[in-house]
Amino acid sequence: MKRVLSLVLILSLLAAALCLPAARSSDYISRSDALIAKSGTNSISIKTTTGSGSSMTSIGVTTIVIEQSANGTSWTPVRTYSSRYTAAMLGHNVMTHTYTQTYTGPVNYSYRALVTFYAADKNGSDSFSLYSAVVRL
Repeated sequence: MKRVLSLVLILSLLAAALCLPAARSSDYISRSDALIAKSGTNSISIKTTTGSGSSMTSIGVTTIVIEQSANGTSWTPVRTYSSRYTAAMLGHNVMTHTYTQTYTGPVNYSYRALVTFYAADKNGSDSFSLYSAVVRL
C-alpha cells in the first residue's frame, strides 16, 4: 500500500511539474515571458515580454490564444489575437518588446494563454509557443 501511495505521489508531482510554464530560448530569443493575472472582476491580462541579445528587425508575439476551462483539464480556445491585425504585438529594430493583452470573459472559469513568441533579423527568424500559468475568474 505504501508503494502505491508513493508511486501516486511521485506521478502527481511529475504531472504538476509538467504543467508549469517553461521559459525557452533560441539563437534569436533569449527571453520569453507570458504573465497572466486577474485585472478585474471578469478580466484577465496577459503581459508578454520578448527579448534578444541584439537588435531585431521584428520581435514580439505573433499570436495569443486565450483558452477557457470549467474543470481545469479540458481547455477550449475562446479568443485569438494576431499580430496581423494588432501591429503593437511586434516591435521593430529593438532588443526587447513588451505587449499586454486584456480579455474579458465569464467568471467561474479558469483561463490560460498560448503565446507564440517571434524574432527576426536579416539572417533569419525563430518562433515558438509557450503556455502561461492558469488564473481563475
